[in-house]
This record gives sequence, structure tokens and C-alpha cells, in this order.
Amino acid sequence: QLWCGDFFQLVPEDLKHVRLVYDRAALIALPPHMRRDYVNHLTAIIPDGTRILLITLDYDTEIKGPPFNVSDEEVRELYQDDYKIEHILTNTLAKDHPFTKRKGLENASESVFRLTKL
Repeated sequence: QLWCGDFFQLVPEDLKHVRLVYDRAALIALPPHMRRDYVNHLTAIIPDGTRILLITLDYDTEIKGPPFNVSDEEVRELYQDDYKIEHILTNTLAKDHPFTKRKGLENASESVFRLTKL
């Protein structure tokens, strides 16, 4: 199923059967002041044991998003209280990667995390 709507209107009953979440572009689409609310709501609506595959971008912070810069440290700060965090890999994006070319970046990386809700 594919749902379209306001994420913040979801309730635990809606996601009671969910065991996997793929966050390819949700967290990085949010400006910093909205991220804590996003993580808190996600934590409230998914069942314990749910795993999340989270992909983030880390680059020069003076570049405006979206996508926004989310550092590995911020991932830990946002998720450490309620999740087991496994940093799977970090991939440096080449200068000819479409994202780095479009944004005119010298340095950028993409990180992958496996999170398990405790």
C-alpha cells in the first residue's frame, strides 16, 4: 500500500503491523527545527522492535536544503534514547555525482543506519 497524507496525523493503530520503515528522504527533507517532532512522533506510532533503514546526507552546512544536511552525530542525538543504532556505512559522493554537481559541493557523503526501536 502507498498512503498519502499528513504523517503527524498517523496513530499507532494505523501502523500496528509495520515492522520495517525505509526513510530515504523524510528526515533529510525536514529543516532542523522539525526533526525532533518527526522522530518523537515516529517513535510513538511504530511498534517496539520495528527496524528503520535510514539514509542521510552530510555536506557543507551553508548550502540550503532540502535535502538538508543531517550529520551522523545528529542521528545519534535524535535516536539514541529509543533505538539501537547501527551505522552500516558512509559513502563519499564523487564530485560528478548528480547531487554534488547540482549543489556545487566539494564534499558530501551519504550514510546508512539500521535503527531498531527498543
